[in-house]
Amino acid sequence: MLEIKKIKSIINTTFFIFILICLLSSNAVSLVITNFRNISEKENINQDDFTFLKTNYWAVLIGINDYPGDSGDLPYSISEISSFKSTLLNKGNWNESHIKMITDLEATHDNIINTLEWLGEQETSKDISIVYLVGHGGKIDNNYSFSAYDSKVFDYELDTVFDSYDGRLVLIIDCCKSGGFTETVKGRGRVIMAACDKDELTYQYKPIKSGFFGYFLNLILEKITYTAEATFLIAAPLTYLYSVRLSKELEKDYIVRPKASDRTLGNIRIIKPGFLNFFPKESSFDLIPSSTKFDENEFWLL
Repeated sequence: MLEIKKIKSIINTTFFIFILICLLSSNAVSLVITNFRNISEKENINQDDFTFLKTNYWAVLIGINDYPGDSGDLPYSISEISSFKSTLLNKGNWNESHIKMITDLEATHDNIINTLEWLGEQETSKDISIVYLVGHGGKIDNNYSFSAYDSKVFDYELDTVFDSYDGRLVLIIDCCKSGGFTETVKGRGRVIMAACDKDELTYQYKPIKSGFFGYFLNLILEKITYTAEATFLIAAPLTYLYSVRLSKELEKDYIVRPKASDRTLGNIRIIKPGFLNFFPKESSFDLIPSSTKFDENEFWLL
């Protein structure tokens, strides 16, 4: 087996070849096709519903590392949303005063709902909003949930809040069973990106200081793409293939299949378009994390 440094060198100098190799995997192709259908089967929305004059950008980023009690803590939720925030601010369109971060004990059920309602009061029909949730997740009966600091935020609660939004929304959820939200919270004007399928578990991993999907999502947005849809279509198969590699190394199931739903008009530009950095230096474009070997003690279940 090639050493990881050699693999990194190959990938960092031939990015397009890497993408092509990814697509040779039948499972990766299936993942891309399924999600492409999900984000291309948009509702027939009248373009007059949106006014493309001046778009304001808003974001609520929620990450929980420190849960109550002696167990259940996560190490990289805040790191993941902080990296995403930096990408937004460094790539144009975004004003820091339009981005709210809620972390740890501030991320209570009521504060999350109140902040999302605040966002709905700020945005207008011409605006773009991002809500990013990183923490534990699960399913109770037929309802999918995100674990706030003190209780659970259910899918139907998010759906109710988002019904009051006039503009377009990108919802990113990095937690276990997050794929369920793509079915229960999907709606007009919303792009939903989930870290795994509705029956899958997902993880945070020490070498990338992030969840699997969050790492590739931010990396691709920072280096290559500028729309939500294109970012997902590249990040999803990379996440899947990386999780397959981890599973083979450790002989344990870490496989995740990110899911998406899109009911918007056109594509949502998250950041300003820029020049693509096809052949970046290794230090600035680390598709393969710099761990010399995989250690299952470096995983945290979301």
